[in-house]
Amino acid sequence: MIDNSGTGGGFVRSSVDGVYEVVLALENEHGTGHLLLTLSEQGSLEYVHGQDASYLESDQIRKGQLAIQSEGVDYISKALPWDVSLPLRVRSWGGGTAQLRVLRAPSEVCGRVVDQATGEALSLIEGESMACTLPAEEADSGRFMITLHDWARTTGVMPS
Repeated sequence: MIDNSGTGGGFVRSSVDGVYEVVLALENEHGTGHLLLTLSEQGSLEYVHGQDASYLESDQIRKGQLAIQSEGVDYISKALPWDVSLPLRVRSWGGGTAQLRVLRAPSEVCGRVVDQATGEALSLIEGESMACTLPAEEADSGRFMITLHDWARTTGVMPS
């Protein structure tokens, strides 16, 4: 709401301020798989009803597959709190090279994906990508780690 009378009414961008979405994609020669991460103070490492979607493994799907691992469960869509570091499940048929891409990452989100085997890092900046070479169909758990946090926030207080 915008208060044109100048009496101090606040501008409300949306009813979901403080909720940010990060979308990653893993692309191979057979297609692209996606991972949606929703970051907010209401996120959790445990299952969040109505927001999380579990990863269902299938040997029939040949496109790149990407999931985040939290509390022993793999998710293709996960509501998370700020300041997390979790392993990614990366699967690409036939091994070889796949592209990990950042499709959406708001400027309020700071983070990266690190390949623990090579040391290469993918900053969570929209449009960035990183080539991933997998010796088998699936990377070892913990090879790819994602770290997410918000930029520093400040709160003004009156001096005492």
